[in-house]
Amino acid sequence: MGKYKKGILGPFRGIIGTVVGSIWNGMQYMRSLPETSSNTPSTEQLNIRFRFSLIGSFVKVMQNRIAVGYQSFKDGMTPANVATGYHLKNAITGIAPDYKIDFSKVILSVGKLNEANKSKAVPAANVEINCEWEASSSTEYNDKLDLATIVV
Repeated sequence: MGKYKKGILGPFRGIIGTVVGSIWNGMQYMRSLPETSSNTPSTEQLNIRFRFSLIGSFVKVMQNRIAVGYQSFKDGMTPANVATGYHLKNAITGIAPDYKIDFSKVILSVGKLNEANKSKAVPAANVEINCEWEASSSTEYNDKLDLATIVV
């Protein structure tokens, strides 16, 4: 992929003829339109599409949490890219086309914090959930006054 500063017509977003202009991570780029295929996708291609669709929609819903939890990845990958890659490899269960997310393997945050001690979630009255945990001892990465985010 070539880089350009102003281009012959300056930066643009959208489609002009067979060229697409866009911005990704603050960098302007141009690319050609993808070629469409008239071939019927193979079973393996369909399986991969099902998996990407499942994880893509999950990551999109969790975008705000993932942006915070995966922010330490800066090597040309967005937090959503890193989370998508992890969940595609580790958090899908089932047989095509009935793939499901294994929520016990979902990770919405990556970092150096210690895990909470004795954590539990118990159903309560009025469609509530009581969550309890003991804070880990303080380190250079965490403090007993840190807040938790709970996703249900």
